[in-house]
Amino acid sequence: LPSKAINDPIDVSLTWLLEKTSDQDSFNCNFSIDREATTCRTPRQNEEIFAAMAFFNKMTYWSRKIRETMEHVASLTYTRGSYHSVKPESHVDINSINDDGVFVPVLPLFETPVEQSKESNALTSSSDSITPTMLISLGEQRDNEEMSPLLPIEDINKFLSEQCRSLNSALKKLEDSFPPSSAQTLISAAEASLVLLSHHICSIAEHYCNGVGYIEEMLRSQLVSAIGKEIQSEDFTEFILFHNRKLFKNEFVPKPFCHAIRRPGHYPDGVLSIERTGNGDFGTKKNTDPVVTFMRKIEGSSSAPMFFPINAATSVEFTGERFLHAWICHEFGEERESRSGGFNLVARARQFSSFLLLIGTVSGPDSFDPQHAIILQNKDEVLIPLLLNQLPTPKEFKDAIQSLSPEQQRFAKAFRSMQLESSVFGVCAVQLKPQLELLLGLPQFSLTKEIKLTQDLLSLFIDYQISSDLLSFDGVDSMTSSEKVEVVKGHVAAVYEMIQELKEKDLRNAEREADMRVEKLGGGGFSYGGGSRGVRSEGGDRRGDRGRGGDRRGERREGGHRRGGGAESRGVRSEGGHRRGDRERGGGVRGGAMHKAYVAYDTAAPPPPARMAPPPSPSARMAIKPKSQAQCDLTKTD
Repeated sequence: LPSKAINDPIDVSLTWLLEKTSDQDSFNCNFSIDREATTCRTPRQNEEIFAAMAFFNKMTYWSRKIRETMEHVASLTYTRGSYHSVKPESHVDINSINDDGVFVPVLPLFETPVEQSKESNALTSSSDSITPTMLISLGEQRDNEEMSPLLPIEDINKFLSEQCRSLNSALKKLEDSFPPSSAQTLISAAEASLVLLSHHICSIAEHYCNGVGYIEEMLRSQLVSAIGKEIQSEDFTEFILFHNRKLFKNEFVPKPFCHAIRRPGHYPDGVLSIERTGNGDFGTKKNTDPVVTFMRKIEGSSSAPMFFPINAATSVEFTGERFLHAWICHEFGEERESRSGGFNLVARARQFSSFLLLIGTVSGPDSFDPQHAIILQNKDEVLIPLLLNQLPTPKEFKDAIQSLSPEQQRFAKAFRSMQLESSVFGVCAVQLKPQLELLLGLPQFSLTKEIKLTQDLLSLFIDYQISSDLLSFDGVDSMTSSEKVEVVKGHVAAVYEMIQELKEKDLRNAEREADMRVEKLGGGGFSYGGGSRGVRSEGGDRRGDRGRGGDRRGERREGGHRRGGGAESRGVRSEGGHRRGDRERGGGVRGGAMHKAYVAYDTAAPPPPARMAPPPSPSARMAIKPKSQAQCDLTKTD
């Protein structure tokens, strides 16, 4: 063991406890909860209880450090059954000390109030009438507290007396078990008593916190029983909406975020809304009604135009009706983190209708910064999840920057100003039919019933990126609306005809390229009764197609072959032979007669005339097979 050791001090502040004891001689306790304060919500949720629980938590930490220090000192004297500095008969394990036999007077007890006698009231109301058996006084009590369900001061003093008796008994046992304080030992009765008191302090703090929580839960259970259910955020939202309908006038009552995208006096092209998502209890789907917001409508005629950029050099001016929404979302505790779903921006388009949806932020009084865009048409439906990020409240922001330097505070304020000005969520819906009419020089509402023309125009603009100059009206202004539409239809038909010609030309070029690749990969030659890949010819068969006779691999040709006599030359066309690697329309000599070899892709070739096999030729490359085998090859098919 070291001859000398200095440990860091273990201290705790007792200021809060001493402040709640007004008179140290009479031990009057002046702790109370200010129910009129705005921060007081429940018996557990108030500033006074917060301070008390913070003090008891500190006392618990201090007591545990004391106990751990004493146990560490005791471990130095006893290691694996061998004592080093004290005698075995004078040592008792300090880890076995506990406060199980010590009474804890902190209990959340209530009793049914009864009418007390005048003598009892005089005893409890007077702060000076303290008998020697009383350990604590509550001071002067109010008149309305005479029928309180709390325990009277006499019972509280009895609890404290029992605590003192049981604590003295436990300390006496420690004095009999451990060496006296005057003994030259590391662990004596004084250290053992300190460990016992640390255990008891932790028990008192634990009972106090549990008692406060018990009272809070008891009141919560009473509230749930009175209402009949546990209130969730959806229930609280319904509660607020119910009272808003009573408090506000009709023009100021919050309305659902649901807008019809339409031209005045016409059927809507689509619907735009913000809806809640997720699953409710027992796996049922939650109500997906639109969220309710405070709304202000600004007519398009009374508002200045706004702009949004489509690239670095071009900005688009737009006008129309504007709606400013303010939405209050009610959430409890950790509901945001535990929420399985969230909120979706839902856009739906009608059949034969279309519109452009832009999503971004309002970056200024006359500017809109789109981040995403989509065209919806013909019963399209899109659900876009909204990622909601809450900004700190003004009070939270002020408290957070209080300890920062002046430079950091100025930067934080400037950055927060930017967040507040450029974080307003914005949605812009642009109807496409009015824009097409304006772009093509057509009268207003002229494309309302031109469904096919509208679809063709959208296809040309979106799929083929056709310039509007090729489709716009270029006639005289005196023409009627239907005549102007016919002019545009003619332009659309001409462009589609040109596109079709280009498609056919590209298709022919692709076929030529495919044939060239096939010819490069394949070659000439034939085999009696063999098969060819990709070519069907008379007198053979091919793999993957049906045919007769010889063939060539990978090449389409109308060529001839010779069965029987004759010679074959490689690369030279001769009677009774064939030419390798060349596409030709030639004759095949079978038994001395020339006939045409058919190549078929979609239709079957006519059967060849029946001829006798010619005598074998000595110069022929292919050996003559037996008659039965040759007949089998002539009739062989895949």
